Amino acid sequence: RRCVQETGYNLYQQDIDIMKKNGIKHYRFSVSWPRIVPKGRLNSTVNDKAVARYRDILKALKAAGITPYVTLYHWDLPAVLAIQGYGLTDKYFVQDFAYFAEVCFKNFGEYVDNWFTFNEVWLSLIHISEPTRPLYISYAVFCLKKKNKN
Repeated sequence: RRCVQETGYNLYQQDIDIMKKNGIKHYRFSVSWPRIVPKGRLNSTVNDKAVARYRDILKALKAAGITPYVTLYHWDLPAVLAIQGYGLTDKYFVQDFAYFAEVCFKNFGEYVDNWFTFNEVWLSLIHISEPTRPLYISYAVFCLKKKNKN
């Protein structure tokens, strides 16, 4: 069984064909930080295959006359940042996120005019103000940390 995001990532042309057939003119989707910069940190290696795939998606959207609206952070923090640091409250989060964003702007900027930094910003703010609040990202990090201790 595949997750929806993975299927959309691999079968994007079918989705775009359906959108075009139905007259959809705008499409919001997220670029996966761990997929683009797997280690997540400033100046770490960029996954060129993932960049090429997202570029193909954006080109296909443009060819279909569909305007992309791209979200940079949709609760998919690279695992290493969650395990080694403190997620959104990590002292290096801003520079790491800025690096990922710059990689996206450089590689996709010619296709994207509409960028969103965070999906559901208010959830990010709750997590920062109450880091022990059991949001699903916190739970996932807890599970990863617990698994690594065993």
